[in-house]
Amino acid sequence: MKLKPIILSGHTHGGQVTFFGIPLMTPYGSGKYVKGWYCNDISQMYVSKGIGTTILPIRFGARAEVAIFNV
Repeated sequence: MKLKPIILSGHTHGGQVTFFGIPLMTPYGSGKYVKGWYCNDISQMYVSKGIGTTILPIRFGARAEVAIFNV
């Protein structure tokens, strides 16, 4: 099995405000990448939810996280 490179990206606030798991707010440029692991044919990518907020100083349904990876 060939190992895929891992990409550790920035954060998207996990959508910051979600309703039943559907993100209502995401930062510009985040596209479909909201939180967690994403895989394609070339690589694996982890998107963190981060710990802060953007524009509105609230978080609802998107708990803050600090990701720790042991290599």
